[in-house]
Amino acid sequence: CKSKKLTLGEPQLAYDGKWLKYYKPKNSEGSDAPAETPKFGGVIIFPIATDPETNEKIILVEKIFRIPVQKYCIELPAGVRDPHEFDATVTALRELKEETGYIGQNPRVTSVVRSDPWKSTASHAQVFVDVDLTLPENQNPVAELEADEDITPMWLKVKTLKTELESLAKELDADIDQRVYAWALGISRFL
Repeated sequence: CKSKKLTLGEPQLAYDGKWLKYYKPKNSEGSDAPAETPKFGGVIIFPIATDPETNEKIILVEKIFRIPVQKYCIELPAGVRDPHEFDATVTALRELKEETGYIGQNPRVTSVVRSDPWKSTASHAQVFVDVDLTLPENQNPVAELEADEDITPMWLKVKTLKTELESLAKELDADIDQRVYAWALGISRFL
């Protein structure tokens, strides 16, 4: 099977929004080949804790309203890098605090991956963060949400993450983001 190489002409800026730029490049046949380019890199955060009551590993997910699909989605905490931030760990700790109120520790960047390479140049760093639920600052966390954000954090068991996500999605009539579901599916296959 031979692959036909796609060559692109000079892209035209069609939209310059708060977080994304939208370009309309032309493919080798002269047709539009739209692509979104993020203005800044992002992070996907894997906040892991030990449940103080059961001693089980738990992961923090969010119920967040997503305007494009007009419904709630269950996702991992995430966000974009501020222009002055040059380290994904700084972004991850800031976003975790802003979106959930929790203070994370020991951030570890595992890799930088493409988000949706079929439609976008977006990439994000995957950052694992420890959350110590016994610390006073994590007892009654208060998120620092922007006016247009509707986010509810929820702790789920790592061991039964796939089942819990599916039940929660049904109960809330919410969609599940592919990143957290892929991770949950992998865990369910090997535990």
